[in-house]
Amino acid sequence: MGVSAMNGSEWLCLWYLRLNGYFTIPNFYAHGRKGALAEIDMLGVRFPYSTEFPDDPALSIPKEGIDMIFAEAKTKQIETLNGPWNSPERGALDYVLKRIGIVPSEKVAEVTKDLYTKRRASIQGGTVRIICFGESIGKELSTQGVTFLPWREVLVFVHKRFYNNDRLKADHEAWDLFGQYLWMRLSNHEVPDVDSFFAGWQKR
Repeated sequence: MGVSAMNGSEWLCLWYLRLNGYFTIPNFYAHGRKGALAEIDMLGVRFPYSTEFPDDPALSIPKEGIDMIFAEAKTKQIETLNGPWNSPERGALDYVLKRIGIVPSEKVAEVTKDLYTKRRASIQGGTVRIICFGESIGKELSTQGVTFLPWREVLVFVHKRFYNNDRLKADHEAWDLFGQYLWMRLSNHEVPDVDSFFAGWQKR
């Protein structure tokens, strides 16, 4: 799936992570011999010495090592993590870790076990964790160890980043269409309502 097929929540997730120093891969498919095992909305990786503007404390970025994230991005509430996140027998997360190559093959099972039970895992040289972006998350999911970013806080962060650095960000003609939409809605205005922000992108 290419970026042209991404929805508004996936686009906003991608831009927010980029503004916090992450390299991103959207719509990552885990393939099995009988077809797709699962789709991960966004993969992100941040290296330990990344510096630019202050990053969002709400991301709880580890102070040392690489931060590898698997992000789930939904417009409304995320009640539970479905599919690959709760089905060890399907092996989707095993596939993803082997394909990325962030841990040796013999360590993959150990890391995925922690991701299924704790939603994060420590690895040599860094951390792998699951992050949810949405309007809200279910009560049970909120106790499982995921990092949760509500869209309202994401928009507030992006607005502040643009507003405080308007001269540096003013040259944005080369940005993709969503980036230009972000700039239009957030650079010189109050933070928009989340629903109207997504609706405006959908109607563009």
